[in-house]
Amino acid sequence: MTFLKQAIFFLFIASCVILAAAKLYTVWSVRRAEKNYPPIGQFLNVNGVRMHYVRKGQGHPLVLIHGSFGSLYYFTHSIFDAASREYDAIAFDQPGYGYSERPPGSNMTLKDHAAYLREALKQLGIENPVLAAHSWGSAHQRLCAACAPARGFGIPHSHHARDR
Repeated sequence: MTFLKQAIFFLFIASCVILAAAKLYTVWSVRRAEKNYPPIGQFLNVNGVRMHYVRKGQGHPLVLIHGSFGSLYYFTHSIFDAASREYDAIAFDQPGYGYSERPPGSNMTLKDHAAYLREALKQLGIENPVLAAHSWGSAHQRLCAACAPARGFGIPHSHHARDR
């Protein structure tokens, strides 16, 4: 073997070792995080994807949809308890976020997220919910309602200072 071929072979082997070590570290980190912060809710199987959710309270269903890079903890650490005093409050980890699995080999679109949410609500027997969203979740909220108008999704309107 020439020196150049040996160097390339060495770099290839070194890269493989580094990638394997990074994968092991990621698996270890995830397990440690899940041990320190276990899921607080329950799970549904939605089209082969495990979705994490919390539900508390009675009354009209209020579905809380988190924003990008978030989880249902946005709500459980803020408004969830207060909302559950007057509503059947439900919050999901969107597919690929929090403790919900990401569909394998999938680049999730907004339409995909909305479809998973609608199916999860159907499995829970939730009809005519009010959908309340934070940030990027509002795109899911509006698409979910637009794609299934017969389901009677309610959408609260946000009044910003610029709207007055």
